[in-house]
Amino acid sequence: MIKSLRLALMALALTTLSGAAHAVCPTFTTLTNGSPADATKVMDNYNYILGCPYFTGNVGIGTDTGFFGLDVELAAGNTSAKFGNNKPIYAIFDSPILGFNLYYESGWKYGKGSSSSYGGAIGFAPSTGKIDFYTTNSSGNASSFGSVTSRMTLTQSGSLGIGTASPGQKLDVVGTIRQSNCTTAGTLSTNASGDIICTSDARLKNVLGDYDNGLDAVTRLTPRRFTYKPTKNNPVETFVHAGFIAQEVRAVIPQAVAVQRNGYLSLDTTAILAASVNAIKELKAANYRQAGELARLRAQNAALSSQITHQTAAMRQVSDRLEAVERRIGVRTALAATRH
Repeated sequence: MIKSLRLALMALALTTLSGAAHAVCPTFTTLTNGSPADATKVMDNYNYILGCPYFTGNVGIGTDTGFFGLDVELAAGNTSAKFGNNKPIYAIFDSPILGFNLYYESGWKYGKGSSSSYGGAIGFAPSTGKIDFYTTNSSGNASSFGSVTSRMTLTQSGSLGIGTASPGQKLDVVGTIRQSNCTTAGTLSTNASGDIICTSDARLKNVLGDYDNGLDAVTRLTPRRFTYKPTKNNPVETFVHAGFIAQEVRAVIPQAVAVQRNGYLSLDTTAILAASVNAIKELKAANYRQAGELARLRAQNAALSSQITHQTAAMRQVSDRLEAVERRIGVRTALAATRH
């Protein structure tokens, strides 16, 4: 009892209570800083706190104004409140920061009851309007110092940075990105080198048959250059994209286009890629056919060339014989003329 009374007196010495009690609560005596109060009044207020769970006023700790239901202006270091006994939540002022198994007192420290445990925090910077999400770089024990790193930052303008405290886009990620449970590609991984990897294991798929769109479909598609129209979140678009228009693709390859919840069309370029693969196969098959036809024509041409060579040789032989005959006839004619 003496210990409880001592704790109550210590609490009331730093606490200002104001407001109205519930009708069934004991009588409450308002205490004012700097004014004397006898032990009876202090005990009455102590009993009031114990006996009235329906207090409707404000409680001030370290302040006599009590502007809020609980108004705390006392702190150990920069930490003004602790909630919980083991690995608690801490309220840290001047940023402000909400610490999880982590508080600040001349440096970051692990919370009460921490044993080789990690800590984390969420902090808001009033000067810039950004919110940072921190975790400790290692585990630690209660009251030992630790270091923290900002893992994710949300700027005042709504840009989210993961692995960077200064996101340049609405989503700016430094490192590897993995997307799971996709509707078209299963699992998608993208790393800092720009590589995109999609899970494509046959054990995850129900194979329904071969895809038959090919060269005809691809040749009917028209690549376009475009910019996106201004929106509230992206008022100015200066980058010129190269790609396709969903409405145009749907008229040729309907499987490549889906309607989103907002009514806009989305485009699955994997279907176009599949059609392009079939188109390449068709072109290769046509090339093989043309190569075979060309080989046949070359063989035919070689045979004709050989025939022409033989015919030319034969004609030369005939020509030689004719010349020989003509020479003989010419000699005889000359002899006959001499005799006459």
